[in-house]
Amino acid sequence: MGRLKYTSGSIGKVLELDGPITYVGIAGGFRRSQWTYDLEGRSISSPRRQAREEELEVTTTIDIADTISAIADPDMALKKPGTFEGDGWMQRGFITGYELTDISRPKCKLTLKVILLDGAWHKEELISMRHIRICY
Repeated sequence: MGRLKYTSGSIGKVLELDGPITYVGIAGGFRRSQWTYDLEGRSISSPRRQAREEELEVTTTIDIADTISAIADPDMALKKPGTFEGDGWMQRGFITGYELTDISRPKCKLTLKVILLDGAWHKEELISMRHIRICY
């Protein structure tokens, strides 16, 4: 994933998480892919991708840190997920909070607490049906 952003589901504002001022590095937890399943004898059953909690290390400014709550809190309060997007890949989720880990003005480091709801990243695809002929 390249540039990462969060778009609020309730107020529509965008939080650039990997832009000119804010940096998330490789965002390892975001890139993880994992199936959940039940073991049955010598097989598995009920394979699925579940929502998961992740932490994201962010380097930014104190002003941006203050903005995170203003953008993410309404989504949590209204239970309306926002969208994380990077390089066209997206997933619904919430920013549940953050913890400041280092302050050295004007920069600061924080650990962003996040819930990813879809279990997997997906891209929107445009399917054209212009040349499909249906015969009965």
